[in-house]
Amino acid sequence: LLRAFLVFAGSLVVSISLKAQALDFPTLFKLLDTDPVLIDTVMKSKHYNILQRDKDSVSFQNYYNNVERGGEGVPNWVRSITYAQVKVNAVSSRIITYRTYRKKEYQELMAWLLNNNFHTTKTYDFDKEKHTLFSDGSRTVLLKIGPKALPNGTKVLAYELELGK
Repeated sequence: LLRAFLVFAGSLVVSISLKAQALDFPTLFKLLDTDPVLIDTVMKSKHYNILQRDKDSVSFQNYYNNVERGGEGVPNWVRSITYAQVKVNAVSSRIITYRTYRKKEYQELMAWLLNNNFHTTKTYDFDKEKHTLFSDGSRTVLLKIGPKALPNGTKVLAYELELGK
């Protein structure tokens, strides 16, 4: 009985202290090639929760989020990822949108792009956001930086990356 309690208590501590997993570009590019049936499994393994599913005869979209909690279970950071696929006849397209609010994570993602031969191909303003397109010649990434309103009305800066195929 004591052993069972210790195992339970240990697993509870581990689950409470799990850190949200930031996703890097190799992971995001790999997700584009992952069988859609396996996406939920992959996202669960990275501690992302499904929040919404939309599906119709030609498309589906899954929205996941990941909350990093600090001491006493208080949320520190939220990340989200949207995985969408459209298939019409023999033509299929996928897009992944990854959003973080952490400047350091954004800087790490930008460093990866620069270190892997991506360069800026276009920048433009769209409403209150700054959009930048990056390419390595075969893949393109769209970066959107702009304010987002939290449910309580507080505005925070969001870093959103889109990639597709």
